[in-house]
Amino acid sequence: MRRDTFLAAVVLISVAAVRAQDAFPITINEPGKGDLRLCDVSQNTLSSTKIVRLAGGQSLHEKAASNAQHNVYRETILDRQPGQQRPTRLRRQYEKAAVWTEGKQTVLPYQGKTVLIESRQGVYVFSIEGGKALADEADRLLDREFNREDALDLQRLILPGRAVRLDQAWTIDMTPIARAWERNTMMRIDAAKSTGTGRLTKVYQKDGHRFGMMAIRLEMPIAALGADKPIRTDAGSRVRMDVVLNCCIDGTSSTGTLRASFWVDGTAEVPTGDGQRARLTFTTRGSLQKLHTDLPRR
Repeated sequence: MRRDTFLAAVVLISVAAVRAQDAFPITINEPGKGDLRLCDVSQNTLSSTKIVRLAGGQSLHEKAASNAQHNVYRETILDRQPGQQRPTRLRRQYEKAAVWTEGKQTVLPYQGKTVLIESRQGVYVFSIEGGKALADEADRLLDREFNREDALDLQRLILPGRAVRLDQAWTIDMTPIARAWERNTMMRIDAAKSTGTGRLTKVYQKDGHRFGMMAIRLEMPIAALGADKPIRTDAGSRVRMDVVLNCCIDGTSSTGTLRASFWVDGTAEVPTGDGQRARLTFTTRGSLQKLHTDLPRR
């Protein structure tokens, strides 16, 4: 009896070990025409800059700024062309749409309303359904999301291009991430020295779908600031980003959560305008959270 029990235990352990070594393809579902999901997206940043004269240590400038945004909406895909990263037409019913600047809240005009988002000749336009086009801050925020940040679709860029096993690391191609970061921040990144790694930390079943949890770390050295007349930064200036992605990985659902934290730290020697030099110190701390939940089609 004891021998049989021992052999059974060995078999179970062996099977578990084999399963632990199974490779899992990572397939993310992209919502198609008619799909509906609930989205909860929030982000915040806290940044500071300080300039101190090299000769004498006089403080010439010091400023801190904080910004935040929170949106909750039901998103319906009205049209999506095969092979395109984004839908060409979609509808968002906003339950919440607010921004904060230095702690002061501004409720956006489309909170409690339905926004129609359409691509016209490659450019997205936004309007209250059955009403006027959006303008000012409301239009600017959606324009940034759809017309200027689509190249930095973090989720697509960090996923592995092959099946991976539990706790197996993969290397992330940092060139597109570095170039997109440059376009959106006016920082120059040393893409050749940037690094990115991902790891599949957990696989589990939920509501008949296979989910996976992935941990990602990205690091990018900052080479310079500015576009027209870039200012060279000191060694050690860098961007670091930690991402935890918990989502359906078998391509059958778009339900999932992305949580990201990032840090920007750097220094540079800059001219003061009176022929002298000063030290610029800049920092940014930020976070981003996206929660998507599939809803039944109407």
